[in-house]
Formats: sequence, C-alpha cells, structure tokens
Amino acid sequence: MARCELITFTPHSPEVVDGKLSWVPLKSGAMEGLPQLCWESGEPWREANLWLLSRAYRQNIETVRSNAKALHAYAQWLESTDPPIHWWDFPAKEKDRCLVRFRGFLIKQREAGNLAPSTASARMRAVVRFYRWVYAERLITPQWPMWHERNVVIKLDSTDYFERTVVVTTTDLAIPNRKRNSAGLENGVMPVSPEERDAILTLVDAHGSLELALMLRLGFYTGMRLGSICDLKVNTILHAIPEPCVPDARLISIGPNARPPVHTKGGTYGHITVPGKLIEDLTQYAASLRRRERQALAQRDDKSLLFLTRFGNPYVKRQANKSSAVNVEMHKLRSIARAAGANLAHFHFHMTRATFACEVMRLALQIEGIDPVAVVGEMLFHSSRRTTEAYVHYLKKQPIKAEVANEFTKVFLGCMKRPTEKHERV
Repeated sequence: MARCELITFTPHSPEVVDGKLSWVPLKSGAMEGLPQLCWESGEPWREANLWLLSRAYRQNIETVRSNAKALHAYAQWLESTDPPIHWWDFPAKEKDRCLVRFRGFLIKQREAGNLAPSTASARMRAVVRFYRWVYAERLITPQWPMWHERNVVIKLDSTDYFERTVVVTTTDLAIPNRKRNSAGLENGVMPVSPEERDAILTLVDAHGSLELALMLRLGFYTGMRLGSICDLKVNTILHAIPEPCVPDARLISIGPNARPPVHTKGGTYGHITVPGKLIEDLTQYAASLRRRERQALAQRDDKSLLFLTRFGNPYVKRQANKSSAVNVEMHKLRSIARAAGANLAHFHFHMTRATFACEVMRLALQIEGIDPVAVVGEMLFHSSRRTTEAYVHYLKKQPIKAEVANEFTKVFLGCMKRPTEKHERV
C-alpha cells in the first residue's frame, strides 16, 4: 500500500561554478519532518509531494502533516479499488470519477462507524484543496469538470451591533459535518470530575508505568498538551524557578524561545506553573536509574528528553502533538480499569487539559476584579479568546443541567412508583 514518510528536506539552489552546474544548500536551513508520499511500487507521488512542500513554506508543519495524512488515505483507497483508479481519472460519467467515488467511500465509512464525521469531512476537504492546486499549476487538465462550485454566505458571531458575514466557495463534493451536541470545548473533549481524576491517578500509580503517571499529573495539574509534555527536557525541570505569587509552585519555560526549547502548538512561548511536589517528583525521576537506562539506549539528539520509552525512543515524533506510545499505554490502562470493574472507555489524554481548564476557570470566576477569560487563556496558551470562553459557557450550564436532571429523576421515579402503588391497592 501507499506509504507516508517524514524526511529532512534541505532546499538547494543551482549555481554554475567553473562552467559546471552544482547545487548549493540554501542558508534557510533544513526542514525537518516534511511528509512525503510514495505509491506501493515505491514511486513517489511527485505532484502531492510538491503540494506538501509548497504548503510547508506557508503553513504550520502540523497542518501539512494533517494534509498528508488525508492524501495518504486517499492514495491507499486508490490502490485498493479493483481495478485500481488513477488519481487523474475523470471520465464522462460523473459517478465514475475518482473524487466522487472517494466521497462515497468516506460516507460509507462514516455511517459504518469506522470513521469520525469530522475526519471524513477533513479528508475530503484536504483532497479537494490538493486538486485545486494541481489544476492551478496546470499539472492536471481534465476534460470533464472535477466538481461543481457554489458560494455560501456564513454569518459570524459579533460582540458589536453589526452583522458580519463571509462568503466562501464550496463544492458538491463537500461532506457536511453537522454540529455535535457537545460542550464545544477544545477538540470536542469533556473534562472529568475531580473524584474521577483522583481515581484515574490512583489506578495508574498501581498498574501503569511511572512515565504515564507523571505525564497524566502534568496534564491534570498544568494543562499542557501531550506534545509539550513529551518534549520536556531534563534541564526544563532543573531550570524551574520559584513562582512569586504561589509559594509551593515553580515556573518552567516552554516554547521555541525557551532554553532548552520545548515544542508548543503554534510555536507560542511562555511559562507554565507546576506544583512544587510534582517538580520534586520529576527531578527525582530525571536522576533515577530507570530513566538513565532508557537514556543509554537513546539517540544523541534524544538523550536530553525527560521522558523516553523503554527502547530509548521519544514518545512523540519531532514537532508533533500525538503519541502512539502513549496511546498504547492508555489502552492498557483502560483494559486494567475494565477488569477492575471501572469504566475508562471514554477517557483520553487530552481530557486532562480540559479538566485543568475547568477547575482553573471555576476558581477564576469566583475572584472579583479580574478577567477570568484572559487569565485562563494565558495559562493555556490559547490563541483565541473564544476558545477560552467555551469553558465559561460550559461551567455556567452545569448547575442548570444538574437541576433539570434531578427534577427529571424525581418525575421518572414517581412515574415508576405509581403502577406499583395502584397494583397494591387492587
């Protein structure tokens, strides 16, 4: 099947020296983690790779990797069809065109529960964006139209008295992703209660790895994303400074400008407040024999990382926010919880961030004279105020939802009792 690989790309420019052509590396430096696609035969998908490279100069590398993942899934589907379909195949019959058939495949996968609705929509959107580029660059000139376009007017939320709209161009290939009945928090995840948080930590202390236990505590008590936690360096912890306003807390620096640098989403820079007891635990772990054995197996560039797998590998790839190694440990934790009679099927690592955000926002709302949205948004490195405001809306809904649930329970139990009472009278 088609493959997607991450490479280190070094741009070169042609120069003629003494009548000979030579390629000289540019001063801009190498680009690490650039995704590139290859067909099953080993031949590169040159058009797709050029598109990914062009986007890498303008977009965040995580966005480019997400686009590559969508194209990778598309390439695998192309090769899995019988007979295989070419990516430039646009025959006269609309139903036989490659993009129309791929859209139908995504919808079937979504309806079967094999693909999240948001993923199906995002994949189709990324593939269409790729075709727009190859058509604009004249790398493909189909005889028949690839899709039909129309303009859609979208109303934007506004805090003033003016109505703001934006016109976007969409296609008949778009897969609508209906709004979910969720709290609207980051990535659509929900927080857990303080009691459930403590139960999870107790469970991982007893049955999980030490690394996962420390990572979960960092998520629950600092709100850091998994990509930042897994990219923490030993010196990040050793260079922690006292928090002036909180006696039993320390500040650590994360971001590209930190020393040492720590990956953050969007390359933001700032300080994270960490409980003093957790800093002590992390410092002790950094000097432990367990970590030193893992460090001995690590590559030279990875030895400074605080967290390493038992094989000496990083928990995440460079400049990434997801970890397959952590996912494996989380899966084991859910299995252990299920065997113990607990249900953690719904729990994912990113919920630690939502839990921290809700607890901090709950406290901030009780303090007069401050802007809780600004304070919490700064602690979570939010780029948009609207993202932080979602936690305010979520917390304000909880008392109302709890009261409605209690009233419903009373009515429901009352309805359940009436037939029994009537039967006893008879």
